[in-house]
Amino acid sequence: MKARSGVDVAAIRSLLAALDDAQAVPAPAHVPASSLAGEHVAGASVGVGSTEVARLELTEAEIALVVDGQIEERRAAATTFDAVDQPDAAERLRAEARVIEGYRTAT
Repeated sequence: MKARSGVDVAAIRSLLAALDDAQAVPAPAHVPASSLAGEHVAGASVGVGSTEVARLELTEAEIALVVDGQIEERRAAATTFDAVDQPDAAERLRAEARVIEGYRTAT
């Protein structure tokens, strides 16, 4: 990132965001209607950090899946851009995929 290469920075930021998303704890499937009624929220937590939840810890295999998914997304999008005659956008996505591939071999 210090080199300020636009393609490298975009690829790394996107990969970090994807890994962050993969570590998110799923929201509960059902919220009781009784907790939504009234002036105040029943059972609400108060105070700084009171609603913090520990992030999921990814295994190396799960990280590799996220990295591979990011590479494949870029390749698929590049193919789409080629189909609509936008070679510059396609090449940028392929360059991002190559940057991310460098991190795949490092894991």
